[in-house]
Amino acid sequence: MHKLAVILSSQSVPTGTMAGLNLRGKEWIFALVILALISPLSSAVPSGLTYVEATWAFENADDSKVIALNQNETVLAGSNNNFVTLFNASSLEVIKKFTFDRDITALEFSPDGSALAVSKGSNTQSKESLRIINVSDLTLLEVNALADDKAKDIAWNVNGTELAAPGENGDVVLLKRSDLKARITLGSVHNSDVNCIDFSSNGQFIVTGDESGRYQLWTSGGQKYGEYRTLGEEVIDCKFSPDGSIVYLLGSQGLLEVRDLDGALEIKATYPGGKQLLHSSNGEKVHLSIVKTNFRGLYTLQAQDLSLALTTTFFHMVEDVVIIEDDNGKLDRIFIATNTAQIAIYRRDILPNGFGHAGADFDGDLVPDFVDEDDDGDGLIDEWDNTLNCDAPENVQCSRYPDLNKIRRINLEFDDFLTIYDRITLPPEASSHIRNMSRISNSDDHKLSENEVELFSDAICSNMDKDEIIEQWRDSISLSSGAIGDGTVHCKIESGMKLIREDDYLTQIYLTIRTTFIFESAWEYPLIINLDEQPEPTDGSIAWLAPSHPMGVYVLSPDGIPTSMPLWWNNGEEIVDLTLEKVEMNDPTGAQIIIDWAVHPLALSLYLVVCLGLVLLWIRRDNLIEMDLNEEDEEDEEDEEESEEFEEHDTEEVIGTPIKRTPPKRIPITGSRIVEKTVSKTRRVSSTPSNKEGPIMKTKRRKLVMDEPVVVITKRKVVPMGTEEAVKEKKIKTRMVKKPEPIIVPQKKKKRRKPVRRKKTNSTKKIDENALQSDLMSGFLAEEE
Repeated sequence: MHKLAVILSSQSVPTGTMAGLNLRGKEWIFALVILALISPLSSAVPSGLTYVEATWAFENADDSKVIALNQNETVLAGSNNNFVTLFNASSLEVIKKFTFDRDITALEFSPDGSALAVSKGSNTQSKESLRIINVSDLTLLEVNALADDKAKDIAWNVNGTELAAPGENGDVVLLKRSDLKARITLGSVHNSDVNCIDFSSNGQFIVTGDESGRYQLWTSGGQKYGEYRTLGEEVIDCKFSPDGSIVYLLGSQGLLEVRDLDGALEIKATYPGGKQLLHSSNGEKVHLSIVKTNFRGLYTLQAQDLSLALTTTFFHMVEDVVIIEDDNGKLDRIFIATNTAQIAIYRRDILPNGFGHAGADFDGDLVPDFVDEDDDGDGLIDEWDNTLNCDAPENVQCSRYPDLNKIRRINLEFDDFLTIYDRITLPPEASSHIRNMSRISNSDDHKLSENEVELFSDAICSNMDKDEIIEQWRDSISLSSGAIGDGTVHCKIESGMKLIREDDYLTQIYLTIRTTFIFESAWEYPLIINLDEQPEPTDGSIAWLAPSHPMGVYVLSPDGIPTSMPLWWNNGEEIVDLTLEKVEMNDPTGAQIIIDWAVHPLALSLYLVVCLGLVLLWIRRDNLIEMDLNEEDEEDEEDEEESEEFEEHDTEEVIGTPIKRTPPKRIPITGSRIVEKTVSKTRRVSSTPSNKEGPIMKTKRRKLVMDEPVVVITKRKVVPMGTEEAVKEKKIKTRMVKKPEPIIVPQKKKKRRKPVRRKKTNSTKKIDENALQSDLMSGFLAEEE
């Protein structure tokens, strides 16, 4: 199916059979469905005409909207703003230029070609809108007339004695040629501007159509032939058939109707974007200019049923069109007003001046060197070549050695398909014309956009005779193995258009014509490629504008050794005979295997996953450290709040009924007693305690904070011997209490915190030694009992 995708990628049915596809079963069904979907796109055959040249743009002119061609097809008239230029239709040389005071709106040659009627704008100083140019002696006649100065169409009668033009009030006026005085006015029908006027070939009838959709047939005497009818949409063009028996009517929405003189409908079709009607001389074809979003060109229709027969694609605006046919009624040339101060010409081919004449021919283009301005075939004239640096061998002029980057270049790429890239280089003059006419809109930067470049590329590719291109390459190439089958053709602009300024007259356009072939049988190494001739441009190919000889040939393949012939002269004797060898692959070493695995896409993906994991762990670690720091800050704040609270408020002391407690063990000493007490932090009482005697009274006392044990020294009471107290003291049993060793509790290392300033107090805590001694005695007595 990959082969089918390549073949259908151009949206056109390939030539020949589909034998090379080797499709089976459902694949054939899928292929038929695709062909059915794309068949309407390729139902019309290209006319074989392409852009070949254009008139030079005049200074101080920015449009070209109206053109006309005389009856014997020798003089071409074109308008640019407020002047009219007469050209030689063959050489495009300027014959004469006429200037008027207002812009030109319509041009029409008389049937014998001796006079050219000009419709233009009028002003308050000169009340005139119609003038006549005498083509025979190239003079502007003094006669004039005032009609509709915005007339879109004017017409001569069959013998050239009268001129019909839209009037000022929606009517049509028939004017005598001699003095342009009105003979008859065709009125009381049209209530809006008249868009089209035409005389029948037998001179008996006139047809007119207007913006409201009305159309009317008139006799040559100015009488209505039947009542007016309505097309249903604006009538933008109306024409009699060459024999005058039927009328063609074109609407603004693309409706095309063919009616007889009595108004009966014969044929009807719709071609959106239709703008102008033209008839072939033999009446067998009808040409319809088309302007729409995705297409600009000329449709050639079969007159008998209005079916589409041929297409010619344009890459520029289409304002007005005239045609020249050959003796068989086939299109030979098309002239188009492009609205860019130029007239574009389309032909099947173009032969340079001096083609086929005898004489020395260095580049093999059949133009002798004494006539040929480009002897080396690189697209630059010899005068320019000799002023530029080049890579010519020593003692060889640059004009006799082509620039290898500018000559025609052929790349043959062998893989699953054979792809031929045929790159041509258009000369500077042709490149400048193409860029100027490709401007669909005048942007501020005056450079071509991507859409305008694509429009040009698609247009020139659509006009090529692709079947002939495929057959030429198939006949020119011989392979030692393998056979090529069906092919497709595509076109692409490599450079020279996008973002190039319109006033650049030197940059050349590089165009590549790509032809892709499938292989009916496989090829193998070593492959010998033989080219026995240099293919010429085909009908409808823009390659006629570029030098075709000499050329360079390059052969490539994915696992082959490239080979080439950079300069192949077209001398009729030398042929290309190149051999494509396969690259010898050695067994990879251990280091190469490791490197291959290390740079494998899967390994790279693994590296990426590991890096992402490490980054994630690093982020989580930073977040965890930040959380710990926040918690420590909160603890420090709580400690500071507690410290401030203890400073501002004394701890509460409960006064009331004493609470019985167990005194600590005392150590009797002689003379004095040392008591160690550990002072602990007092707990705040949140509520007021009570007992049976009532509420307990509370008094405030300061927090006692001691880091060192408090040592209380009391003096032992001396009792005289023989007294009652002495007797009781003897009865008291004493025992030796071992002094406990102080327990050293390791303190947790606290983090340094902000020091808290404490309020100073003048009061000192006094210790009642008598009460303390009494409590100690009571404790010992209770323990004894």
